[in-house]
Amino acid sequence: MRILTDITGKELRLNKIEGVDALAGILEGSPYMIRKMRVFSAKKYMNGAGQFFSGIELLEKEVETLKRDCDQLPLRELWLAEISTGNKFNDGKFSTNRLNVQWYQE
Repeated sequence: MRILTDITGKELRLNKIEGVDALAGILEGSPYMIRKMRVFSAKKYMNGAGQFFSGIELLEKEVETLKRDCDQLPLRELWLAEISTGNKFNDGKFSTNRLNVQWYQE
């Protein structure tokens, strides 16, 4: 776990960070369709509480402007991070504010 400080001075904890091969397991599909499915998955992911997908606007814009017969594969790595404010003891209960973040990068 790593302690971070945000721009407001609040202490945050980086509980977990991991990268996975986002193209692993894809047997077929055009680069355009892979991107389109990523937008769909990112929107579905953000419907959950405490979930954020960084860069979804860029991904949507890329899908809108890309030709369907494009042959350039999308970014290969999917990164996931869990950030929290740490455990606090309030009114006899532990509370933790957590945020899960995902993003693609090379």
